[in-house]
Amino acid sequence: MKSLKNHISLILALFAILFAIQIFFVSERTVDAYEESLHNSYSLIVLSKTPLDENAFVKRYKLVKSIEKLDADKMLNEFKGDLSSTNLGLLKSSLPKFYRIYLTHYPSPKEISGLSYKIKSQKNIARVESFSKTHDRIHRMLLLLSQVHIFFAVSIVVIAVLLIIKEMRIWHYEHQNRMHIMSLFGSPIWLRSAVLYKMAFIDTFFSTLFISLIFFAFGENEQLNSYLDSILTHDVTLLLPEDILKLFIIALSTSMLLASLVIFRQKEQA
Repeated sequence: MKSLKNHISLILALFAILFAIQIFFVSERTVDAYEESLHNSYSLIVLSKTPLDENAFVKRYKLVKSIEKLDADKMLNEFKGDLSSTNLGLLKSSLPKFYRIYLTHYPSPKEISGLSYKIKSQKNIARVESFSKTHDRIHRMLLLLSQVHIFFAVSIVVIAVLLIIKEMRIWHYEHQNRMHIMSLFGSPIWLRSAVLYKMAFIDTFFSTLFISLIFFAFGENEQLNSYLDSILTHDVTLLLPEDILKLFIIALSTSMLLASLVIFRQKEQA
C-alpha cells in the first residue's frame, strides 16, 4: 500500500510537469496561429502621388510580401450624379494612388516603425497608415500571453521537481538495506539502483499516458473546439503525435536524472 502511494505521488508530480509543458506547447501553437491570422489580415495603406512600380517596391523592402492597388472608382461613383464627366476625370487624376501593403510576417512595433519611416522617405509618398496603436496593443498582448505561459510552466515544474526528489529519497530509504547487501557482494551501483530506475520508467509511462488521454479528450470536446474556432482562423491541435514523444522523453529524462542525483548523493553521504 505504501509502495502504491509512492507510485501515485511520483505519477502526480510527473503529471503536473507534463501538464504544464503541454499547456505551454498548446499556448505557443495558439499564439502562433493567432499571429498567422493577424498576419493574413494586417496590412499598411500607402498613399502615393504617382503610380508605384510594384515589383521594384517589393524588392526594395524585405518585409514587404506583396502590394495591391486599391480601386478609387468605387469612391468616385458616389459623385457621378453631382459632377460632370470632365470634372470627375479631373478629380480622379488629382487623387493620390492608394495601395495596400502585405507583409511577409506579423511584424514587431520596431519593424513597423522602421518600414513606415523608409516608405515615407520617398518623395512621391504622401502618407503611410500603419494602424500603429492597434498593432502595438495586440503585440503587447501576445508578448504578455507568452510570458504568462512561461511563468506558469516554470512554477509548476519547480514545485513538481522538489516533490519528485522527495519521493526518490523515500524510495531510496525503503530499498537501502537491499542495496547495501548487494553492494557487499560487489554489485555495481547501477544494478543496485535498478529497482529505482524501473519504478521511474513505469511512472513515466503512466504519467505520459494519462496526460495524453486527457488532452486527447479535450481535443474531442466540441464546445472547446467551437470556442477556439471562434477566436482563430487556424485550427489548433491540442495533442500532436510528436507531443507525446516529447512529453515521454522529458518525463523519462527528468525522473532518471533525479533518481541518479538522489542515488549518488546518498552514496557520497554513506
